[in-house]
Amino acid sequence: MVTVLKQVVGLLALLFTFTMPTYAQSDNAYQEALQRIEEAAATGASELSLSG
Repeated sequence: MVTVLKQVVGLLALLFTFTMPTYAQSDNAYQEALQRIEEAAATGASELSLSG
């Protein structure tokens, strides 16, 4: 029983390790896009590119 619990905790730790950096990257991209949208709205831009 303890071995199974250790395996589950280890698996969750491993998943957490890979999930958090991905979430952080997408949050930065979201913030960048939001900033560009707000700037375009403030300046009355007729076009907006969210690519790279």
